[in-house]
Amino acid sequence: MIPDLADNALGNRKRPGSSYEVYGYLTPHTLKTLSSVSNYVLRDVGAPDPDMVAFKGTTVGPSDIWLILDDDDPFEGSLPDFPDDTDNHGAGGNNVVFADGHADWVNSHDWNKSYVRGNDYPLPGFDSLAK
Repeated sequence: MIPDLADNALGNRKRPGSSYEVYGYLTPHTLKTLSSVSNYVLRDVGAPDPDMVAFKGTTVGPSDIWLILDDDDPFEGSLPDFPDDTDNHGAGGNNVVFADGHADWVNSHDWNKSYVRGNDYPLPGFDSLAK
């Protein structure tokens, strides 16, 4: 195995490591599979963030669900799972590959909505369910 593929690099700093993260689960316990991403109903969305709780019960599909994105691991001075100045693309947003195979730029303004719809996880800071 190539050691650089076993861990992510630290943001936009010059360090060895992969620059991608794989998001393989809907909720902490539901593996993203061909059947699970088809017409998935959101159930663990963003509590207690009221803007995100409104998505509970929404049906999403492969074009909403995240599989891979540019690395955004937290480290000192960075925001976890949210675009900031220390990330590869800065605070503007990040590239995401969706379960239907398309890739798209998700800007900071739309990040929280896309994150919750794409993972059925609470937002960072509200992620006690994801641990």
